[in-house]
Amino acid sequence: GQHGLMGKQNLYEHSCRIPLIMRGPGIPKGKCPEALCQIYDVCPTLLAMAGVKIPSTVDGRDLGPVMRGERKEVRDATVHAYRELQRSVRTRDAKLIEYLVNEKRTTQLFDLKNDPWETKNLADAPAQKELLVQMRDKLEQLRKEYGVLPLGQNLSVAKKAMKIQNSKAGK
Repeated sequence: GQHGLMGKQNLYEHSCRIPLIMRGPGIPKGKCPEALCQIYDVCPTLLAMAGVKIPSTVDGRDLGPVMRGERKEVRDATVHAYRELQRSVRTRDAKLIEYLVNEKRTTQLFDLKNDPWETKNLADAPAQKELLVQMRDKLEQLRKEYGVLPLGQNLSVAKKAMKIQNSKAGK
């Protein structure tokens, strides 16, 4: 496979970028917006199309304004995770991937505009230091917003830590 990997358990574009194709009343024919979206966005989009109020508990954003041409984007970045081993954030022009191999953290930063195949890692490039900081900040923001566990932390460890924390607090 691409990047010398077998399978889809990675966060490169060829594995996590999936086209979203929608058809129905109110959706213009033949349009192909390039807006960033997440699987989370399908539910609020379908609810809005059906005229159903979107509950506050629903994650994601209604893509209707993008599909109707009223807005270019509903989000400026997407967040991705594979188990406790990989985390990623993607903007229109850049992607940050951080992953663990044998408990060693590896960082990759890509300029998707000039390197859409993600072959040139810019994480150590001095000229990209500011972008690296911005992307890490965005990853942290979206990780918290969507309840994605930190890199290296799995659910059983998180539950155990919460149990200990709650017992100390007398809950």
